[in-house]
Amino acid sequence: MEELDEEEKKRRKEQIEYRNKKRNSNLFTFLATIFEIIETAVVVFLFIILSIIIIDKIDVAENVKSILANVLFIASFFGGLFLGFFIFKKVVRFVICKFNLEDKLLDSITVHYLKSKEDLKEEQKQKYTR
Repeated sequence: MEELDEEEKKRRKEQIEYRNKKRNSNLFTFLATIFEIIETAVVVFLFIILSIIIIDKIDVAENVKSILANVLFIASFFGGLFLGFFIFKKVVRFVICKFNLEDKLLDSITVHYLKSKEDLKEEQKQKYTR
C-alpha cells in the first residue's frame, strides 16, 4: 500500500512540475513574441529612416529618386525583417543561458532556441542508427 502512495506522490510531483514548465514556457513564448514584434518593427523603422537619409543626400533626377526610394524601402523592409529575426534568436539564446531557464522551460522550447541545425541532424542520425 505504501508503494502505491509513493508512486502516486511521484506521479503528482511530475505532473505539477510539467504544468509549471508548460506555464513558464507559454509565458516565455508570449513575452518573446511581443519582444520580437517590437524589436523587428524598430529595426525596420531604423532601416527606413536610413533609406530616407540616403535618398535625401543623393543628387539625381526625380524619377531616379523615386525608383531608388522604392528599391530601398523594399530592401529596408526585408533586410529589417531578416536582421530582426537574427537579433531575436541571439537575444533569446542569451536570456535562456543567462537566467538558466533550461530547467524551467519545456524541452521543445530550449531545443528550438539553443541547438543548432547541425546538432539536431547529428542527434537524428544517432537516433536512426540505434
